[in-house]
Amino acid sequence: MTGGLTPTEKAGKPTVDFDHHSREYVERGVEITHGLREKCPVAWSEQHGGYWVATRHDDVTTVFKNDEAYSSENWQGRGPRQGVLHPPTPHKEGMMEEDPPAFIAYRKPLTKYFSQPAIEQIRPEIEDYASWAIDQVIESGEAELVMSIFAAVPALLTNRFLGLPLKEATTHALAMQMAFSIPPDGTPEDRAKADQLFSWSTGAFRSAAAERRKNPTDDLISLVANLRVDGELLDMEEVVGNSFLLMSGGISTTTALLANVFTYFDEHPETREWIKEDYSRLKTAGQEFLRYFSPVQGLARTATRQCTLGDVTIEEDERIWMAMGAANRDPEVFPNPDELDLKRSPNKHVAFGVGMHRCMGSHMAMAMFEIVTEQTLRRMPDLKIDRERSRRYQSTGVLNGWAELTATFTPGKPNGSTLAL
Repeated sequence: MTGGLTPTEKAGKPTVDFDHHSREYVERGVEITHGLREKCPVAWSEQHGGYWVATRHDDVTTVFKNDEAYSSENWQGRGPRQGVLHPPTPHKEGMMEEDPPAFIAYRKPLTKYFSQPAIEQIRPEIEDYASWAIDQVIESGEAELVMSIFAAVPALLTNRFLGLPLKEATTHALAMQMAFSIPPDGTPEDRAKADQLFSWSTGAFRSAAAERRKNPTDDLISLVANLRVDGELLDMEEVVGNSFLLMSGGISTTTALLANVFTYFDEHPETREWIKEDYSRLKTAGQEFLRYFSPVQGLARTATRQCTLGDVTIEEDERIWMAMGAANRDPEVFPNPDELDLKRSPNKHVAFGVGMHRCMGSHMAMAMFEIVTEQTLRRMPDLKIDRERSRRYQSTGVLNGWAELTATFTPGKPNGSTLAL
């Protein structure tokens, strides 16, 4: 990819050497997308079957907001529409890969569970989960933070929302980690492990959904399993796909955000101390952390007709990857975009998407972020990241996350959480 950011004309397309799943993107993604935005803000890449890359904030929001011209649908090989991930996955990512009006029919019954008032009511529950997770490691003086805390809390809450056993939360969290951290050309061993965990998770969803159709309860799998669209129950694969979406959405973004923020705290202790002076600062700071780290690096669409985006013509059925991380550092929208300004306002980041498909769980994600951050800083005030035993995702083309983040700290006493798994 190095040196390939100056476009060359190929078949009438300004073509660059770019691959958002490459190791170079993991290491230099911000620099690479800055170069693209400056030299060719809507560029064609020949990787992964060919796709457009949009890096300007204006172009990314244009694609997000125009569901008629840029489709989220995944026809799973039965046609040109390939969903929101590129390259596409063999399974459908639930309602995320639907266009209106079907998308609205899927999403509307769920929105009340994720509204800000609903999430405010469950903050004490999130606090209990965070307390329990920290209790499990606080006496040791050392912990791998991603799976023990940063993924554990979202996984516990999401399992409870879905109506799945809390004791299975860790395995679901690991399945979500593997699903999004391995590049398309990952090793056979990694792909086999990811596939095995994916099969386990989807099997758990399928089994629970079948039971809830017979005996519904007050949980989200019951709601999805018994949801009717145009008078018809969803087929079981749609139920499983939407359950997977709810699980992955509930866990992955928050986990990635927390890992990046605590890595930043380790490098910038003055920022950590500023937050500790007043934890209410996390609300505004959280929005800037989202912009700066962009946990979701990009999502894709398929053009439904010939469109003009920026200075290029996109043909029907061509793919567009919205570089959300690049959009969040566009100097036309964010002064000094490479500086973390925890008082930045306004903050028009696209970390949760824009328009109709904007993340339904954003309030839940930020509540978990605020609570886990505060509890971890209070109980592990001298936490230090061990970089030799920490590693980024193999691919950050979907999620900007950490596979492992090992830390040391002064041992403390458990709070005595009574949570029973």
